[in-house]
Amino acid sequence: DEDARDWLRRLGWERQDLATSYDLDKLTKDGMVLALESMGCPLDQLGAKIDVVSELYRLTEGDPLLVRLYVDDLWTHRDMVESLKPEDLGTMKPGLKGYFDRWWEDQRKLWRDTSPLKEANVQVLLNVLACALGPLDQEALLHLTNLSSWDREEALRPLDRFVIGDGKTNGYIFSHPRLGYYFKDRLSKREQQNWEEKFLDWGRDTVQALEQGTLTPSKAPTYIVQYYGAHLERSHAPAETLLTLVCQGWSNAWEALEGSFAGFLSDVDRAWKAAECENEQANAKGEIAPRIGDEIRCALVRASINSLASNLPASLIIQLIRLNKWTLNQGFSYARQIPDVVRRSEALMSIITDLEVPDHYRAKMADNAFISTQAIRDIEKRASILARLVPHIARSDQKQVLQQALAAAQEIENILARTAILMALAPHMTETDQEQVLQQALAAAQRIDSIPARAELLATLVPYLAPPEREMILQQAFIAVQAIRDNEQRARALTALAPCAPEKVLIAVHKIEDTEAPAVILSALAPHLPLTMNCCLYLIWRSLLHYLSTSTRKEFLTELSTLIPVIEKLGRARALDTTFHAIQDVTTWWP
Repeated sequence: DEDARDWLRRLGWERQDLATSYDLDKLTKDGMVLALESMGCPLDQLGAKIDVVSELYRLTEGDPLLVRLYVDDLWTHRDMVESLKPEDLGTMKPGLKGYFDRWWEDQRKLWRDTSPLKEANVQVLLNVLACALGPLDQEALLHLTNLSSWDREEALRPLDRFVIGDGKTNGYIFSHPRLGYYFKDRLSKREQQNWEEKFLDWGRDTVQALEQGTLTPSKAPTYIVQYYGAHLERSHAPAETLLTLVCQGWSNAWEALEGSFAGFLSDVDRAWKAAECENEQANAKGEIAPRIGDEIRCALVRASINSLASNLPASLIIQLIRLNKWTLNQGFSYARQIPDVVRRSEALMSIITDLEVPDHYRAKMADNAFISTQAIRDIEKRASILARLVPHIARSDQKQVLQQALAAAQEIENILARTAILMALAPHMTETDQEQVLQQALAAAQRIDSIPARAELLATLVPYLAPPEREMILQQAFIAVQAIRDNEQRARALTALAPCAPEKVLIAVHKIEDTEAPAVILSALAPHLPLTMNCCLYLIWRSLLHYLSTSTRKEFLTELSTLIPVIEKLGRARALDTTFHAIQDVTTWWP
């Protein structure tokens, strides 16, 4: 890796919208003085010793990594800082080589007679870490080096400033990637190749064991699952080798490790790319493309996994995360794999708005949702999702998203949809613009001849009105609802009114004769009803469930996903948990 672009490529963050890289400039002499002073007594005294600072600057050349290493050394020997003189540093050579040449000399003096054995073990650890592509746990070190637990711990002891991790929860890795580059460059080409072959042999054996069933997916080595594909890519493995990763055993190992297929799909893409390359080379020579079938295999695998994701409604993803059946990362991965851009955007937005998500994860999901909206052709759906996204996007991008949402909303011909989106955006407008949008919407409502449309629009406006006007408009809305004869239209209006007057809406649901209509209304009602109304809610739920049992399983599960807020309201987490297991059991009995 030569610069940030190589790191972004390795992480799969090559798109400009996913990550920003920053170059850390070298420190000036004044910057070095500030670094010493920030360490407090007694290192702050060195800032006044111009000759010592000049020598430190010569050794480090202002390189932040070397400055940190030397400052750490000085802090370790802080009892000697007062007596430090420029000539104490004058014989040392600059750069990482100069630093580690001196470090090795110091270690040999400490080890004395045991130096050859200890030095060899330390060198083995440095070499394997330098050739690794990620953190190595204790199992990985044992497999790759044959160092005993005792030898490993002894070898790690002098490396505590250069290597981080505990080998259990977090694998061992250099505290700075440039340390890995330095120690790898010290190896000959043959030595580097030997280490690479150790990783490749381990990965090949793991894939074979998974496919043969002699290794269970949950027992597959973490490092190999995560980085074997990258090792194959680094070693310029042919398509034939990379295609061994496009198998069920490997997909099961990734799913056992991550709970999703995101990592597996990255390996499939590696294999696919290699197959395409071989086909292109054959075509250029006028030969038959040898990997067309392999390309189809990779495409079919991706399409199949997309189908798994597309079968999951956003509401079910949310509940799986809430019940700790899935991690947040699993839900995020599945949501990103949904092929339909509208459903993908809505699923990502649901995770953001319905769950407690850490800020860094929220920003990542919001960025993914925003990217997905750019491909949505339905202007109404695009505007709706953008409006929901505005409060959650990074502040630096909020203005851009708001402008896009407003522009899209103004293009919507349906006055109900346009007003609903504009009112959702109102809190992010100036007070003058908010009032203007509200008054325009109220005036438009009075001009609408269609009673269902007027009822829906009035219901949409109620939450944004001040108390006196709110009661008046709410009353008008209910009068309009009572005049609606079409059950579906009345259901839409009542759904809009549910958050504002849940008890009145629940009573109105009883008067809807169409058994299908209450599902969406009940879901809108459930979060707003007091516990005292659960008896009434349950009576409607019971009737609806019996009706749904007469439909097909696909129809039943679709409606059931809509009713998840009702299930949670009536039976809390236990009801959701038992519902999840019931679906698992029944779909297993009759696939």
